[in-house]
Amino acid sequence: TGGIIASAIGATTPSTGKFTALEATTSMQFPKYTTSEKDSLSGAAGQVIYDTDLNNLWYYNGSAWVAV
Repeated sequence: TGGIIASAIGATTPSTGKFTALEATTSMQFPKYTTSEKDSLSGAAGQVIYDTDLNNLWYYNGSAWVAV
């Protein structure tokens, strides 16, 4: 659920989408999910998310979520 949405460089308000790209000199925000939300996702290989319960990044290797 939710696609990739990037905010315009220099925008004063980031997009409300699941992915927000800010100016290259500041930061990038990954999609945020709880552990149960993450575990119910059918991810795409290479997808990266932030688990708000475990406070770490995870990527989908094509068959399972793996902690970074």
